[in-house]
Amino acid sequence: MNDRVNERAGHDVRRLDLFVTEACNLACDYCFAATRPRRSPSAEQARARIDWLMRSSAARVHITWWGGEPLLRKDLLRELGAAGTDRAAAVGKRVSFSMPTNASLIDDETKRWLEQVGVQVFLSIDGDERGQATRPLKAGGSSHALVQIGMRRALDTASRQGPPAIRMTVSPDNAAAQAAGVRYFLDHGARELLIYAATDQDWTPRDLEAFVAGQREVAEVFVELVETSARHEDIANFKAWRPILRRLARGVPARPRSGALRSCGVGRELIGVTVEGAFTPCHRVVFYDRRREVEDDYAPLDLGDLERGLDEDAARVWSERRVEDRRGAARCVECEQFDLCTIGCVAVNYATTGDLDRVPEAACRLMGAQIEVCREIHERLAHHPHYRLYLGQPLSSAVASAASSIGARAWQLFQASGATT
Repeated sequence: MNDRVNERAGHDVRRLDLFVTEACNLACDYCFAATRPRRSPSAEQARARIDWLMRSSAARVHITWWGGEPLLRKDLLRELGAAGTDRAAAVGKRVSFSMPTNASLIDDETKRWLEQVGVQVFLSIDGDERGQATRPLKAGGSSHALVQIGMRRALDTASRQGPPAIRMTVSPDNAAAQAAGVRYFLDHGARELLIYAATDQDWTPRDLEAFVAGQREVAEVFVELVETSARHEDIANFKAWRPILRRLARGVPARPRSGALRSCGVGRELIGVTVEGAFTPCHRVVFYDRRREVEDDYAPLDLGDLERGLDEDAARVWSERRVEDRRGAARCVECEQFDLCTIGCVAVNYATTGDLDRVPEAACRLMGAQIEVCREIHERLAHHPHYRLYLGQPLSSAVASAASSIGARAWQLFQASGATT
């Protein structure tokens, strides 16, 4: 594909999912990129894509390097980090970088480079040796030892973008091992935990039961952290739960039942660019084959390229979704989970149901389980001051909550003593 840039093609994109390779050294059985060939762009092609991003109207832009495994192209990443920084400075912008990685290729030199450039790292790891069993080396054998070494190095980095985050994918194969994985990460110093179910997989009723049981075991780990931590800052960020817990702490405020759907920015501020140079709604869509035909055929994958420019009409099909059109087992706005629900990835919807607005049934069930567990957590910790502060509530609220809890407990003890006035 021609990577000649259309000089007239200004845009409002702020975040670019830039593929540096489709190759990977692991063979994860659930990966949406598992069947792709080993292709990579040239340095010249990749730099042209960065130049395109710098034509954005935004003062701050962000680049996420995607694969495959991005660190298979360390040479290209170093060149692009320097090119992105220099180009941003030349046009008066600020640029930041992030990258998912399976951690197996992080050596000391790579660690220093990540710190120097300030790359925010997302470690795609599914737990201890048992949890990592679904992520073998492509050449054969366990990836656990290599990944553990790389993870330790990464967790010891000091990036300007914040601490490395663990991205643990819960699949039917490891649903029962969630708590063991979480403890493993915490024992190694992880502070950011992104524990998300693979909603594009097939989940049997037994798999869902294992997921619920695993979530409850993770909840015990979280409750223990809250109750034993000396400061609320010492509690790791369970990112999948935190927005749900915050809404519970606020009394579950009602969400609008109509209007524009809030999303990750897909097709609007976020655009992906494939190895070949084509624009795509996001990184996920690159690897999703069309599984079902949609009557209206309203989900275009061709959003243009550097020469033609971004097809904004096609991009808006992905970005301009309506709350009232979203549906799963029922219309989302009529679902009892709606005010606490955090799912709705249009790429997953597209891959599983062929419809940008239709959520797969498994995703609804997984979300319901997560909400139920969060309700149980909140009921147990609602009056704990560290919990309140962890959720970002003011100190006065935490103190009042603690006083209320102490007062209630004192009254219970008074009644139990049999004392009378």
